[in-house]
Amino acid sequence: ERARDPKQVETIRRIIEKHCRESISDKLYESVWWNPAVQEVVQCLHVHPTKAMMRMVALVWECATHGEPALLVGATGGGKTTACQVVSKALGVSLYTVNLHRNSEASDFLGGYRPTRSTDRSSGKLFEWCDGPLIAAMMDGCCLLLDELNMADHAVAERLNSVLEPERTLFLAEKSGFIKRKSLSLIRSSKFWQL
Repeated sequence: ERARDPKQVETIRRIIEKHCRESISDKLYESVWWNPAVQEVVQCLHVHPTKAMMRMVALVWECATHGEPALLVGATGGGKTTACQVVSKALGVSLYTVNLHRNSEASDFLGGYRPTRSTDRSSGKLFEWCDGPLIAAMMDGCCLLLDELNMADHAVAERLNSVLEPERTLFLAEKSGFIKRKSLSLIRSSKFWQL
């Protein structure tokens, strides 16, 4: 929004209001920002109430409380990660974070087989499955922040498609198992998807 001049912002607002038959007001941003749970976290984290931060927190809050994934796009240092931290703390859930890069693999957030940590090798198992942050967030009903998702290979990002569907299911061919949870909140900061 900062990159647009006020005339463009007003034009976009009118188009959205016309097609969605709903008025857009900055009061939504303020009502979420002044929510007591959000204010407690904001005071603790020393977050300054700029218009951009209030807007970002409100939009992430609305996505999280309605069970929708959020895509945050913007320059480095714009407050995307902070907005996710504020919302997850205000909702009282943990925030799992995965910082992605060009060498990231799906196993970085799905999990994988790791050498058995047990000193008792009598079971004959040399490897055991360890859940990654995505699976842990799904199982615990927590938030997940995939930071810099745009840096990861497209094939890695495509592995998330089924989690973004309304059913919120994930088939783990790697584990030969099936996990289904409807309470997943997926928060990510990237330029990859347009939602």
